[in-house]
Amino acid sequence: MMLRLTNEIANPYQNNRKNWYFFILIVLVLGIFFRFANLDLKLFDGDECITSVRAAGRTERSFNSIPRNTIITPEVIEKLRRIDRQSSIFDTIKVTASGAPQHTPLFFVLIRNWMQWFGNSATTMKSFAAFISLLSFPAIYWLCLELFKSPAVASMSVALIAVSPVHIIHAQNARPRSLWILTILLSSAALLRAIRTSKIRDWTIYGITLGLSLYTFLFSTLVLIAHGI
Repeated sequence: MMLRLTNEIANPYQNNRKNWYFFILIVLVLGIFFRFANLDLKLFDGDECITSVRAAGRTERSFNSIPRNTIITPEVIEKLRRIDRQSSIFDTIKVTASGAPQHTPLFFVLIRNWMQWFGNSATTMKSFAAFISLLSFPAIYWLCLELFKSPAVASMSVALIAVSPVHIIHAQNARPRSLWILTILLSSAALLRAIRTSKIRDWTIYGITLGLSLYTFLFSTLVLIAHGI
């Protein structure tokens, strides 16, 4: 009797599993809603404009053609954001390398493809970052399983990242941060799995995820150093 009472106190997650999953489901729905709600009303800041122009493969000459002594109309911005049919992904990479070598090209290439499929509006570009942020949910779940071997802890981590104001803000901004967060989570989880299993396949997966992270944001070199330590 005493042992049974102790187990019930020590394992509230096991005793209330249905309620727990229902709570996590509600939090996930709220997190998804917060990411996509009113995206068309969000301000499109200067960095996001640069993202759209570089993703479109526009050269520095396009920037210089913008008049500096007049108000820039939405039509001018829309024209610069439109992808030229004669340009390619290599133009996007080339413009990023020449105009902003501190930025690695993966995010700009991916968002260019997204724009080709769904259009080049500000809402479309923000929705790409929001969609990428959703992939962080299974990534943080996998990482916490590797760290703690506990579905309860992993579920709570998903709930926290779903409604975290910082993650929601990044998810609504057409910049590489959402993709960088995702690649950090994936590479860290892949590293733990590779250490645990010592299989060539898992080390290969880790190398791929780390490479994607390095091609997403330059500061991934700090993540690489941390992994090495």
